[in-house]
Amino acid sequence: MSQSVVRRYFCFRSIVPALLLATGLSGMTGCVSLNLNGVPPTRVPRELLARPRDSMLQTSLARLRQDKPKQYRLGPGDTLGVFIDYVLGEENQPVPFNESRNDERPPSSGYPVTVEDDGTIRLPLADPIQVNGLTPEEATQKVRKMLIDTKILPENKNGRFMVTLMRPRTYTVLVVRQEGALLGNGRNITRTTESQVPGKKGSGYILELPAYENDVLHALNQTGGMPSDDAKNEIVIYRGMFNDAEQRDTVLAAINNGLDPCTPQPRDPRDKTVTRIPLTYHPDEPPKFTQEDIILKEGDIVMIEARNTEVFYTGGVLQGQEIALPRDYDLDVVGAIALAGGQIGGPGTGIGNLGRGGQLQQIRSTNIGVPPSVCYVIRKTPGGGQIPIRVNLKKTLIDPNERILIQPGDL
Repeated sequence: MSQSVVRRYFCFRSIVPALLLATGLSGMTGCVSLNLNGVPPTRVPRELLARPRDSMLQTSLARLRQDKPKQYRLGPGDTLGVFIDYVLGEENQPVPFNESRNDERPPSSGYPVTVEDDGTIRLPLADPIQVNGLTPEEATQKVRKMLIDTKILPENKNGRFMVTLMRPRTYTVLVVRQEGALLGNGRNITRTTESQVPGKKGSGYILELPAYENDVLHALNQTGGMPSDDAKNEIVIYRGMFNDAEQRDTVLAAINNGLDPCTPQPRDPRDKTVTRIPLTYHPDEPPKFTQEDIILKEGDIVMIEARNTEVFYTGGVLQGQEIALPRDYDLDVVGAIALAGGQIGGPGTGIGNLGRGGQLQQIRSTNIGVPPSVCYVIRKTPGGGQIPIRVNLKKTLIDPNERILIQPGDL
């Protein structure tokens, strides 16, 4: 096919019937012969053909969680339990005991001291002490040394000295799931809201994820698990502040507003505010996201999108309807016709549907036994146009090249 012909098909915008089954009715009274020019499947540009999904692989769940260090490392937001004779606590005073509300965390002792945003802790009479990245044991030794070096703590005194982790830092993230509402019952869910709009499914969560559990896998586990069949096999993470999101939306709108009809539309600008984590992949295109991509920070939004647009439409001899595409396996044109209630390869294929809704009832009795021979698949192009693909139904059972895969939005 020449380049000019391909471009003409890419920009084809005529209104044509949806998934038509031509039944060879040209010689019958009261029937209009279909005279549509379509592109045979073997001549359709490769970029317009659906890529098979049967060979896709599952992304390893281990890539959705972060690696925990062997020892906990302190950071801003951690709360330490500190008790130091002569500095933070009296010599004969009992050490405060703090029982954790979390069964997985041991109790702590001492007075609460928070690690500041700059990674330091502040003790009476002492300058700020940097503890960011240290283990509690390393922090204990560093604090002791600094207090002794500055003469705040007498060197010859063997008083009580302890620095323990009282409460680890947490990160507040939002999880929005557009699929069927699955209520999570994780220990850190602080509020759950479900959509009450009739016909609309979805759920929202606010999570408090502790350090080293603030990743995609833990967020999914606490909100219902992996995406269900009515959701996309993809996790979208929105990052950044309001101004970042506003700038992104403005740039994306400007790009799409200036496109001509034959230019593919970008899904997202290439910026750091949107991260997409694929849950399946083709063997020749393994996902390239890093561990840093799946670690969730304060204010991140995790989005699981619904598949409500992954549908195809039927019409003509087939009953007009909207049918959802399977998510994890391929559906070719033969399977689509069967899913819509039609048949291929036998007398009366699909003719039983002619009378539905009162349409063509007058010719129904005269067409019994006449199988359809042509199926037109109207496919959208990246630039917003469409191309008619003419499938020879007589060849579909013997020629795999005729059994094109159905894509979202096909008619």
